Amino acid sequence: MRFRRKGAVMDEHTGHGEEGWPAADRNDDRNTWTAGQPQGDGPMSGAPRSGRHAAPRHAARPAYPQSPVPVQPAPAQPSARYSAGSARHAAARPAMPAGPVPANPMPPAPMPVAPAAHGGPMPSDPYAAWSQPQPAYSAYPGPIQPTPVATPARAFPYQPYPPVPPAGAYAPAPAGAYPVPPVAAPKALAKPLRFFPAVNLRTARKAFNRTGWALLVFLAATMVGAVILGVIAEIVSPGITNKSGSSINMGLSSLAQYGIGVPLCLLVFRSAPSHPPRPGRDDPGSAFGPGRWLAIFLMGFPIMYGGNLLGQLVSNLLSMGKYSNILDDAMSTGSSEFVLLDFTVESMVAVILAPCFEELIFRKMLIDRLRVYGEKIAILMSGLLFCLMHTNTYQTFYTFGWGLLWAYIYTRTGKVQYTIAMHAATNLMGGVVGPLLMSGLDFSAFDNLNTDDSAAVMDALARSGPALAVFGVYLLVILGLIIAGLVLLIRKRREFFTRPAGLDLAPGNRLRVVLGNPGMVAFIVVTTIWTLGAPIAAAFS
Repeated sequence: MRFRRKGAVMDEHTGHGEEGWPAADRNDDRNTWTAGQPQGDGPMSGAPRSGRHAAPRHAARPAYPQSPVPVQPAPAQPSARYSAGSARHAAARPAMPAGPVPANPMPPAPMPVAPAAHGGPMPSDPYAAWSQPQPAYSAYPGPIQPTPVATPARAFPYQPYPPVPPAGAYAPAPAGAYPVPPVAAPKALAKPLRFFPAVNLRTARKAFNRTGWALLVFLAATMVGAVILGVIAEIVSPGITNKSGSSINMGLSSLAQYGIGVPLCLLVFRSAPSHPPRPGRDDPGSAFGPGRWLAIFLMGFPIMYGGNLLGQLVSNLLSMGKYSNILDDAMSTGSSEFVLLDFTVESMVAVILAPCFEELIFRKMLIDRLRVYGEKIAILMSGLLFCLMHTNTYQTFYTFGWGLLWAYIYTRTGKVQYTIAMHAATNLMGGVVGPLLMSGLDFSAFDNLNTDDSAAVMDALARSGPALAVFGVYLLVILGLIIAGLVLLIRKRREFFTRPAGLDLAPGNRLRVVLGNPGMVAFIVVTTIWTLGAPIAAAFS
């Protein structure tokens, strides 16, 4: 009777299936306990069974011997195991004996073998040492000396880089080593790398565009307003502009400039976002005391008088000596009966009105709109646009220098009153005190003066002597201020600094943003043509 379990045919006596025992004619040793060692010739010889409880199909790995002596296994013997459970070999199966089945002949137990020394001869029985107790000695009796292996020489042996000496200079390679190309010592960067934030260039162009249009509106409104007010004054009182000298003309132009042009300019400026400077207490430039104010004021004197000389030189070159200063012409048009009135009006405009409104526009409004894109850009544009607004080659260079200083003061402190006070003091020294002292000089006494006539020379000096002495002292004071300012400018030049503003433009985008808008381009072109056109036109007149 046969049973089927899990798809296998089983014998009722042995419980072995057809596939349980290997065929004898195939010399199969899949179920042997050791590689190549037969375990019996019959089904009762203790051979492993097949199925779930069968021995592993592959040869079991013997345990690693404790002895350091390597053990070589015996050569494999051919297997002659009996295959049971197969219908094909049932007839060839021998009958089972009636009595007890004798056990397989076992080899006699080997005698104890003394452990061999490290590297000595192998025991006669390779498996005898497995069942013997291990001797009491270390598994590694001594250090093993490896046999040196000769390696062939490489054609291009690897040569590591020599270590860097502490001094920073590279040591030369040893003689006979593979030549290493010289490596230059790393150089420190002259300036640390600076990373610029992401900026919306369209928004930046809008800020510069509105700044340009605001200044152009200020210039156009001043001109148109002055013409309209002059016509109205002539209608109300014909000839009033000629009778009253320069006082009425300057009053009308100031009314047009500060009463019409400034409000319209501020209206356009307010359409752009404002980012005023807010220096902290730790900012070294925010502490602006009297000493620092006086030092920067003195620094402006060499800039002012040096720029004045340069402006006169450029004006004379462009006009071939035919162009005169507009300010001198305006001050000399007054009549003798309105001298006091003219001087009063000119002083009020130069010391009060001009500093207040010009600093409000070119420092407060302009820098608040442009500073966020870089303090250097804002300071430079403040000085440049301030000098172009005057449209006078005599004033171009020193107004540019003063504009840079005043823009720096406002950027560091955030207070426009400091720049207003310095602007007023500058105009007082150059526009009020100087002309007042020169007005006391009687130059008519020196006209057609014969230097050979000593009496005439003494008479001319007596008439202008006191005023000439005072004016001479004034010139000496100005010369001393110029020298002191030049020394301070050289010694403290490294104290000027700028800080990141938040949306600083990268160097490649600055020119594209500043000049990439119609407002700024229109203002610069119009004022440049006006400034250079007047002396050039005077040369051909």
